[in-house]
Amino acid sequence: MGTPSIATLGKMGLDVSTVTGIADFDAGSIQLEYISEQLKMTETHAYNAGIRGTRSRVKERVRSTRKASAGQIVMTPTPVELDTLFYLILGTAEAADSFVLAETIPQFGVLIDRIANRFIYTGCFVSRATFRGSQGELITLTLDVEAKTEVVSATVFPVTVPVIDAGAPYIMGDCTFALSADASAAEVKEFEIVIDNVLNTDRFMNSVTRSQIPTTDRIITLAMSVPYTADEIDLHAQSVAGAAGTLTLTNGGTSTLFTFANLKSPADSPVNGGRGQEGMLNLQMTAYQSSTTKELVITHDSSV
Repeated sequence: MGTPSIATLGKMGLDVSTVTGIADFDAGSIQLEYISEQLKMTETHAYNAGIRGTRSRVKERVRSTRKASAGQIVMTPTPVELDTLFYLILGTAEAADSFVLAETIPQFGVLIDRIANRFIYTGCFVSRATFRGSQGELITLTLDVEAKTEVVSATVFPVTVPVIDAGAPYIMGDCTFALSADASAAEVKEFEIVIDNVLNTDRFMNSVTRSQIPTTDRIITLAMSVPYTADEIDLHAQSVAGAAGTLTLTNGGTSTLFTFANLKSPADSPVNGGRGQEGMLNLQMTAYQSSTTKELVITHDSSV
């Protein structure tokens, strides 16, 4: 009888390089604390369903045709961990506390200790990154990851991988924002920032695994739920010309500033949902480049 694989004892390592196996996770990697993960390989079998004088399907006519590795990782990252994660999401390394958008994004490797065995995912790319904040909660980051291959190893999790960062994650109380469409707005119940790299995940060509995972587009959105008061009335039915905006997370000496060059917000009228309920204004904004200014620039200071 085997010992149960309890997720509490799991570990995760991440390495920004061309990973081929568990030996590539070392002192240059990082270890992450995470809430959950669903990163896995899904295999597809094909059967020719030919006519052979019987309704039975024979084993020799089955082939493995596709092995697609993908899934989500949910975490509450610290500012130090975000130094690495922003690079993977946006594509450009930090320069003077600034991360800018690139036309390509780097590949990386993920190592997950699932107790009974270790699983290595190679050729990984961030398909989508979603930052969420809600009143009274920690700020979460969900990474949708697409990978080329999965490798299973019985080797123990490398002791050379650095320990998990000891910093604290952000909370909703660390959040402030400024929307040029209405400078008086100051309160937000919840927000969601989505950076979608729009990957082509169906490029297998003459291969059972993905040959490449190219970027095809980029869509960045900012959704917010704000109270509908005299301070927020100008946020409803905004001009299609759009306006700039920022959202900032600050905890002591650490801070993360999301600067949006132009946010366009199609009108979505507030309603009275029921007796005793507060009227809220839901904003579904899409970010656009303005002249030569990219749609999003992140200014991130991880030093305490």
